[in-house]
Amino acid sequence: MTDKNKAVEPTDSRLKELADAVVNDLSNAGAARVVDKEQCEQAQYDIGAAMHEARQFFQGNKNKFGKWRDENIIRNRRRTVDKRTLTRWTGLSDFGTLEECRKVGFTNIYKLSSKRYAPLSEQIKQHLEQHPDVNSDTINAMLKDFATQLKVEKERANQSESNDLLNKLTEMESRLKKLEDENDKLRQQLEGQSPLEAA
Repeated sequence: MTDKNKAVEPTDSRLKELADAVVNDLSNAGAARVVDKEQCEQAQYDIGAAMHEARQFFQGNKNKFGKWRDENIIRNRRRTVDKRTLTRWTGLSDFGTLEECRKVGFTNIYKLSSKRYAPLSEQIKQHLEQHPDVNSDTINAMLKDFATQLKVEKERANQSESNDLLNKLTEMESRLKKLEDENDKLRQQLEGQSPLEAA
């Protein structure tokens, strides 16, 4: 056995363990039946952590990781889940501990994983670190404030865009008026000339 094969074997073995763990946890994650909420959250978090670990084995090669995920998790012939849900669950362990995820709320964590919410995600992580006993109401207030701020910024951007368009329209109308005036002057000059002069 070559050194390369020795290195691959433990990885393949661990990937198989991770795939089996994910598939087994799917029954408690709400993929097959209704289960206890805490048990469901634990399973979803564990699946996300396993997917996060598995992703590390592929060293950033999304295609190979995607192929492994599809073959071993999505089409496992026992229980199934879609790619989007797996991605969301992976975001849980990327965010923090299970308790932190519960305080923030799983749905909120899915929202925080988007690029728009990245600044707030970091702010909430820091807040959780500094205030471990924070309650979910405080986190919800932070989310609501940030959503309001995004809405205000979007309205400002839309207003600014509208103002820019209005300014451009005004400028174009002014240029058009000048061209029309110039056209009228040229037409009057042509009308004042004899046909031979005009030719």
